[in-house]
Amino acid sequence: MSTRQIKTIYWVTTGIVCAVVAFSVVNFSLDHPIGPGTYGRGGTFAHLGLPPWFKVELTTAKILGLIAFLVPGIPRKAKEFAYFGFALTFVSASIAHASSGDGIWFRINP
Repeated sequence: MSTRQIKTIYWVTTGIVCAVVAFSVVNFSLDHPIGPGTYGRGGTFAHLGLPPWFKVELTTAKILGLIAFLVPGIPRKAKEFAYFGFALTFVSASIAHASSGDGIWFRINP
C-alpha cells in the first residue's frame, strides 16, 4: 500500500470513530437522549447501575480523546492512548449492557 492509501484509511476510520464518539458526547448531554434504550428517567447510566458523576467523567474523557485525534500537532502516543481509551469504553459498554440483561443489539452496538 502506498502512503496515500494508508493515510486515507487512517482518516476514514478515525472520522468514523470520531463521529460515533461525538454523537455519544452530544447524546449524553441531552435531557432526552436520542435513540432506543433511553430507559426513561435517569437514562442508560441509571439502567446500567452507574453513578451520575460517571457520565460527566466519561463525557470529559471522550472530549479530550476527540481533541487528541483532531487537533494537529498532538503527539502520536497521545493519539494511541485515545484509541485505547475509546476501545476500552466500547468493550466496557458492551459488557455493561450484557450484564444488565439488555438484548443483543445493545451488546454489539458499542
